[in-house]
Amino acid sequence: MANNKPQGPQWSAVARNLSLLGQLGLQIAVPILAGVLGGAYLARRTGSLLWQLLGVLLGVFTGLWSAFRLLWKSFQEPSDHP
Repeated sequence: MANNKPQGPQWSAVARNLSLLGQLGLQIAVPILAGVLGGAYLARRTGSLLWQLLGVLLGVFTGLWSAFRLLWKSFQEPSDHP
């Protein structure tokens, strides 16, 4: 007897992709927030807004680089479904 039931989404793949999406969000947001807060602290201590700008740029660069590495690693891993 053939199973004529329609195939639903692969829930493990859906869960894995949602997990990856959440990790990407955190890996981008946390370094940016840390850069903003660190830059604001240094700008208040020194009176120069240059530190604020450097903190934001460093946070953005770090977050995007981290997200790139996470995506690259996830594309390199072999998939467990046929």
